[in-house]
Amino acid sequence: MAENSKRTFKIVSISILLLAMVWQHIQATRLGYAVENSRRQARILKSRIGSLQMELETSLSPAQLTLRAGSLGMVPAPPQSLRILGAS
Repeated sequence: MAENSKRTFKIVSISILLLAMVWQHIQATRLGYAVENSRRQARILKSRIGSLQMELETSLSPAQLTLRAGSLGMVPAPPQSLRILGAS
């Protein structure tokens, strides 16, 4: 009877150990997928930041500013309307 009890205890102990290892593996896999998803999102956001920076630089270029100013009716100031400050 005692031997059956020891055998049952060993089987239950091994089963619990195996279940714990399987659970740990499943959790590690889930975490791995979550990390990979976060990395993918980071790459997408970095790409978006790059395209937005390029768009900003393009919109602030002198050529673009000239086009926008012209569409608003702005024209370059004539030289006679300019004042040089701080000149003696």
